Order: sequence, then C-alpha cells, then structure tokens
Amino acid sequence: MWITPLPPSLSALGEGSHGSILNGNYAPYRLSSAWKPTFDFTFQPSLDRDRILTLAQLGFVDRHEAVHFLGPPGTGKSHLATALGVEAVKAGKSVYFTTLADLIASLARSEREGRLQERIRFFCRPSLLIVDEIGYLPVVHGGGNLFFQLVNARYERGAMILTSNRGFAEWGDVFGDPVVATALLDRLLHHAVIVQIEGSSYRLRQHAELMPEHVRSKALIAPPAFAPPQKPRGRPPKNPQLSLSSTSA
Repeated sequence: MWITPLPPSLSALGEGSHGSILNGNYAPYRLSSAWKPTFDFTFQPSLDRDRILTLAQLGFVDRHEAVHFLGPPGTGKSHLATALGVEAVKAGKSVYFTTLADLIASLARSEREGRLQERIRFFCRPSLLIVDEIGYLPVVHGGGNLFFQLVNARYERGAMILTSNRGFAEWGDVFGDPVVATALLDRLLHHAVIVQIEGSSYRLRQHAELMPEHVRSKALIAPPAFAPPQKPRGRPPKNPQLSLSSTSA
C-alpha cells in the first residue's frame, strides 16, 4: 500500500493523535491504538533513541541504504518501520509498505501473467520500500528468486526498510535457497543500518507470567554469519550461480 501524507499536526515519533493512512485504492482506514504514532523507548531499553531519531532525519533514504529492524515478535519493528515511512512521506518522499508474503505473491502473479518486469518497475518507483514480516511465513518455491530480482533492481537506486524475527544466518532457511539468500544479503548489507531489538513483546506485557519461558526470553537474534567485505559503491557482478528464472507455486 502507498503511504500518503498525514495531517501536519501528526508526528510519527513524538506526541500526537491517531492518524490515517490511505491504501493503494485510496480508501482510508484508521490506525488502531496499537499503531498510534508514539514509541515507548522505556519498554525497549536496548534501543538507542538518538539512533532512531537520526534515522528519522531520512539520510538513509537519500543515500539509498537499507535499514534492518531485527527482533522477536512484538518488540516494535513494524511500528518503527511505519513511523519512519510516515516521516518520509511528510518530507515529500514516496513510500510503499508491504509484507514479504504479499510482495512475493504480487510478483509471482505478475510472472504468471507475463508482467514481471513491469511489476518490478512498479516496486522500484517509491523512494522508500518497506518490507515487513520477513521470516514469519514460509516463502513459496521460487519466491526468494523473485525477491532477489526486485532487491537487485533497487540496489543503490532506492532505500528499503526490512523487518524480521529471524537472524541473517537463518535466511537460507527462510528463502529455501542459501545461494539466493547470500545474494540477497550481499546487496542488502552492503549499505545498511542494522537495528537489533532485544526485549519482550509489548503486546504481551500484561500477561508475561502466562507465557512460556522461551516466548518471554530476551535472546539476541544472531548477527550475520559472515561479515560482508567493504566494497566501493557500484553494482556488483551478477552471481554466476544464481538463476534469475523461477517457478511460481
């Protein structure tokens, strides 16, 4: 969905009332109380407030970087991604928000209809593309390949925000193909800001004692299994082992 301008009085990372977002059909819906434009940094002390406010200055959008929010469910990843998207819209930038599952479904449908490149160009249009919920749902066969084609098309041309409850070392399992996962991380970690959130679910804060210990755990999501070498800016050579053809489920 396209995120479109909110009332001037709304501040995505400060005090404010509920706001409206318009979807791709320009049908308004209200943000629920869970999405009101404030963030309780005291509940997630692992977060550096100044670092988040620096991201809200949107330099990463101008530099075409990728921002990764990693952490367990309920720790505020989607909230922060949406808040930064709203700030970008208020600054006059175009923003598109989608989940990974919906994004891949859209690309797969376009591929079946012979319109894949047209759809990739569509997702390359916004200055900022937000991809939410990486790792929550299984990726369909060939979906990782489709996502790679989009990431490769946006590489150094447009900013992205990605949220995930899975560490980078697990992306081979998430996308069902370690070769595709490595190629994705090569692009997405080259010019990247990684925000690791360690903490409990904000949604479950009133019922924490009822949850199993592994759900209440504040375990750190593993960092990348490898340290991508520093490279000069510029499009990398195509991975000779990576096929850009895919089979949709």
